[in-house]
Amino acid sequence: MSVSARSILSRLELDARRPRAPLARRLLASLVLGLGIGGIGFGGIGIAEARAPARPLVSRAAPSIVVDVGPLLAQGLGGYAEALRGELGAALQAQFGGSFRPGERLVVLVRSISLASYTGDVNVFELPDNDYLDGTVTLMGPNGEVLAKRDILATSLSSSGGAWYLPGGEQRRAVALAQNFAAWARRYVQT
Repeated sequence: MSVSARSILSRLELDARRPRAPLARRLLASLVLGLGIGGIGFGGIGIAEARAPARPLVSRAAPSIVVDVGPLLAQGLGGYAEALRGELGAALQAQFGGSFRPGERLVVLVRSISLASYTGDVNVFELPDNDYLDGTVTLMGPNGEVLAKRDILATSLSSSGGAWYLPGGEQRRAVALAQNFAAWARRYVQT
C-alpha cells in the first residue's frame, strides 16, 4: 500500500471511532449549508436582473406607430374601430419594422371606412364592389416637426373577405384594407 492510501485509511478509521451527532442535527446542518451555497450562486443572478438599463430606449418613451380611430369611434363603431386599430397597427409594424430613426413616430388618422354590400356579384355598372379605408399618414420627427404627410384612400375588392355567408367576413375585409393601407403608407413615407 502507498503512503497516501494508508493515510486515507487511517482517517477513515478515526472517523468511524468518533461519536456521531444525532441524525436530525446533521440533516439540518446539510440543509443550511446547501441553501447557503445555493443562495450565493443565485444571488448574483437576482441582482443582475434587478438593474435598470443603462439608457432608456426611445421606443419605450413613445410608441413608434400611433393609430387614431377617433372619427370612427365618434360614428359609433366602437369595438370594430378598436379591432381596425389593432389590425392597422400590426400591418404598419410589418411594413415599417424597425426603420424609424430615434425619436421618429408615424401617426395615422383613420377618417372613415366603407364596406360595400357584397353578395358575390357585380354592381349595376357591371364592376365589382370595393371597400375603402380613408386616412392620413404623418411622419413626425423627434421635436414634433412634420417630416412627411400623405392622404391615403386604400381600396380592396369586397370579395377579399371570402364568401359573404361565412362568419367573420367583415373582419377579413378590414384586414385586407389595413394591409393595403399600410403598403401604400410604406410607399409614400420613406424612413
